[in-house]
Amino acid sequence: MKVVWSPKSVEQVIYTYKYWNHRNQSTRYSNKLEKSRVLAEKRISKNPFLFPKTKLENVRVYIISHFKIFYEISDSEINIVSFFDSRQKPKYS
Repeated sequence: MKVVWSPKSVEQVIYTYKYWNHRNQSTRYSNKLEKSRVLAEKRISKNPFLFPKTKLENVRVYIISHFKIFYEISDSEINIVSFFDSRQKPKYS
């Protein structure tokens, strides 16, 4: 099944990588995380119903260490709605 990243989730991935690049003064951790993210995308694509449901209707989560990928499954594609570092405090508007 095709995986589509929402603009918000892409921004979250970029922000996370920039944060770790700056914090560690190296891209090593971000590169490792990117490999894990690509593998997660492949796993979600192959078997989207394998991963746990969340409290939100039609939303599932794939966990990579301290990171969570939230996604929805439609008839034709999988929509990644959020990429979240579980160590960060949520931002409320």
